[in-house]
Amino acid sequence: MTNYLHLIVRGCKVGVCVFVFALPVVAATDGPEWLKKRYETLASKLNGTAFGAPVYIESDDRDGMMRGEVFGILPGAFASLSATLRQLPAWCDLLTLHFNIKGCTYRTESDAGVLMVYSGGKHYEDPREARRHEFLYTVPAASGDYLHMVISSVDGPLDTYDYRVEFEAMPLGEQTFAYVRFTYRYRMFTRMMSSIYFMTVGRDKVGFSVVGADKAGNPLYIKGRGGAMERSVMRYYLGLQTLLESRAQPEVQRFEWRVQRWYALTDKYRRQLYELDEEEYLDSKRKERVGWARLQAEIDGRK
Repeated sequence: MTNYLHLIVRGCKVGVCVFVFALPVVAATDGPEWLKKRYETLASKLNGTAFGAPVYIESDDRDGMMRGEVFGILPGAFASLSATLRQLPAWCDLLTLHFNIKGCTYRTESDAGVLMVYSGGKHYEDPREARRHEFLYTVPAASGDYLHMVISSVDGPLDTYDYRVEFEAMPLGEQTFAYVRFTYRYRMFTRMMSSIYFMTVGRDKVGFSVVGADKAGNPLYIKGRGGAMERSVMRYYLGLQTLLESRAQPEVQRFEWRVQRWYALTDKYRRQLYELDEEEYLDSKRKERVGWARLQAEIDGRK
């Protein structure tokens, strides 16, 4: 168990697994009353977070399935969060903050939305040349004091599958209590490739959970797939915070404000979250935005 939020998006390249967004097959959530009880149970843990973010996470990796349940307090009123996250473009604004996400497009089909997520490595990549994964977006429940959203995909990168993420939220004064349940399944090839990665290039990468101490008494942090999940969790928690804060900016300035703000927030956790220098990150995001804006224009029928 640890403390950090998440809405992940990842994919895999040869030798490097980048766990993709969303996750799967778990029993349905139990609605607003259950969410209220979970807040009452976790309130002291959320207030006692060691890393300065009011988030609590439970995760598990067994029998070929990665699972995570995340609870967090987000800045901003529930009504604002609900209105924002019920807009498909907002999900693209959120997802593309991650350095592995090269683009995102959206379209509406019947009573559901569809997100096309373009993923790649951490350096700049033209969205047209990136891997594509399609996610179905639905809203099973939405009211003035409760929101439930589901994003899912049957397939994933390599031999991962059954991606599903469930997002729930309720008002908490001028803030919002949010819950994310995510799962995805993987087969032997993904297990093998990720094991190789975490024994080589990713051997020094850590998450946020303290799993022990060294001889000097310094904390030892979780590694491997669990650590990777926690890093994504924190990045997307900070992404949600960035997205909500950006609504106060003039629309024409929001993109630039978001990428700079997200980098600054993640840089506070450099031990866990550092991947690129700020200049390279910002340059990549600016160029990638041009690419996926063109893709969206084509979907919308614009030149």
